[in-house]
Order: sequence, then C-alpha cells, then structure tokens
Amino acid sequence: MKSISYINSSLQEDQLLLDIQSLKDQLIEMALLIGLNHPKTVFLSQKLDQLIVKYQKWNFPK
Repeated sequence: MKSISYINSSLQEDQLLLDIQSLKDQLIEMALLIGLNHPKTVFLSQKLDQLIVKYQKWNFPK
C-alpha cells in the first residue's frame, strides 16, 4: 500500500502539471489576442516560468 505522503505528493504533482497546462493555454491565447510584448502576456509568461521551475526543482533535485 502506498503511503499517504506519496499519494499527496502525486496529487500535488498532478495538480501542478494541470496548472502548468492551463497557464500555458492562457498564455498562448493572450499572446494571440494582444501580442507577445503586452504586459499581461509577459506577466503570464513569468507565472508559467515560476511553475515550471517549481516542477523542475521537485522532480529533478540537485
């Protein structure tokens, strides 16, 4: 039987991946609507970068 902490970690990772995909979709839509250099697009891009870094640190620790 899997431990509770492993299940919670797995659920958190799944949620993080869903959040990354959702933000990626929003970013693409925003870029198409208002352009790549618009402050809203840049903001979403930075948020996406933060989530990706979080995922990488979680899955590829030093």
